[in-house]
Amino acid sequence: MEKMTIRLEDIISYFQAIGHKEAARGFEELANQISEERRAGKEMCEQS
Repeated sequence: MEKMTIRLEDIISYFQAIGHKEAARGFEELANQISEERRAGKEMCEQS
């Protein structure tokens, strides 16, 4: 099976387009959580 990369933004846009607001909101929350964790990790690396 071929490996694919799918952006969370694309998934959010898809669910918004088909009118599935709950799923879109869930993926938005996931994207925000990932961003926060990356930011925290970057800050920890910079402090070292």
